[in-house]
Amino acid sequence: MLVVLDSNILFAGLISSRGASYQILSLVLEGTLTCAATPALWTEYEEQLHSKRFLERTPLSLAQINDFLDYLASVIQPVQNDFVWRGILLDEDDAIVVESAYNSNADVLITFNVRHFLTLRNQVSFEIQRPGDFLKTYQERRG
Repeated sequence: MLVVLDSNILFAGLISSRGASYQILSLVLEGTLTCAATPALWTEYEEQLHSKRFLERTPLSLAQINDFLDYLASVIQPVQNDFVWRGILLDEDDAIVVESAYNSNADVLITFNVRHFLTLRNQVSFEIQRPGDFLKTYQERRG
């Protein structure tokens, strides 16, 4: 299954090992899920995980964060940005996530901010789900 992760999923998954975001990251890192990202989304990942706000909350060292990013880069599916969604959504960072999902032909965009994407629900082929909802649906599909 091909997914696109909003940066808030990486943020939450690397702060706590108890939530759905951590479980989703684990599925990506073990190769059970394939994660896609455009260069713009990858830059967003790096910016968020190196931000002061994140570094103050995570138990990880900067070296561990960089190791995580290096490994994620080795398993992520790179996406060429053929169709741009800028100017359609209020937040340009949200547009970057949508571009990755749309241009990769993803099955699901996973985010905590589902309401930011409500205007797109009938315009895109991918689902937009919160981490917990995604895991529930994913487990049901796997039987």
